[in-house]
Amino acid sequence: MRRLFFGLAVLVVVGAYFAVDGRLMLNAGLEPDVENVLSPPGAGHLWGTDSLGRDLLGRTLRGYGFSLVLAVLSSLIAGAVGVGLGAWAGWMGGRTDLILMRVIEILESVPDLLLMIVLGLVLGLIFPGHVATLALALGLSGWFEIARQTRVLTLRERGMLYADAAVALGASRARVLFRHIWPNIQASVWILLLLQVPGFILAEASLSFFGFGVQPPQPSLGQIFVEGWRVMSATTHVLWAPTALLFFTLIFFRLITYGSQSMFMKWAGGSRRRRFPGSGRPRE
Repeated sequence: MRRLFFGLAVLVVVGAYFAVDGRLMLNAGLEPDVENVLSPPGAGHLWGTDSLGRDLLGRTLRGYGFSLVLAVLSSLIAGAVGVGLGAWAGWMGGRTDLILMRVIEILESVPDLLLMIVLGLVLGLIFPGHVATLALALGLSGWFEIARQTRVLTLRERGMLYADAAVALGASRARVLFRHIWPNIQASVWILLLLQVPGFILAEASLSFFGFGVQPPQPSLGQIFVEGWRVMSATTHVLWAPTALLFFTLIFFRLITYGSQSMFMKWAGGSRRRRFPGSGRPRE
């Protein structure tokens, strides 16, 4: 729990500092200034400027916020697909489970970056120019592990006596899954979704670095990395700021995830629906 409060406290303090500074409003960091191209950090620009003279602090923060929202949206999309298919395969078992697991193994054999690029290109033809297309491509390429874990959790709960009792009382498959099994696995699923967010931030940065992600003038962490790499021979301060921000974001998300684990477990434990004597034991 202390890790959770520490991670949240750091994010709140940093966010409050950014909100108080008037220079960091939404339009900050977007106006070029040819007289201050690649200026080092100083009083006027705390993190310096980029190759067009734009304030690097304001631009990095705006790109960071965009990348974070994109990663959360991608995690929700991956969770919706992975949890649905994983729970379905774990409950149905048999041929359905076998086919889905083989499909996942085939898709996992494709390199992640290549799969994201292909999905982005295909979805871009259907929904051209939409940022949601990138979130959809990231989410559809990152649901495999969520489906695997959800399947294992569902198989474990399916073997409990309370699931047999619910079926014996005439409950439908959908009711057993949503009213009985889901309350017992939701804590692990939410923690797994939180762990996916930093990975999607890195994925967006990788795609933008290769030119398949967010396109200018919309800033993102990947775009800023590309700009810093292009001027790295002249100066390195353009790369230091977004790298440090990304590094601490990954650490804080880990702290928040591990700290919230006990909280999710208690919350899920209060909503358990095992109402039958001895229902916590697996059937023999």
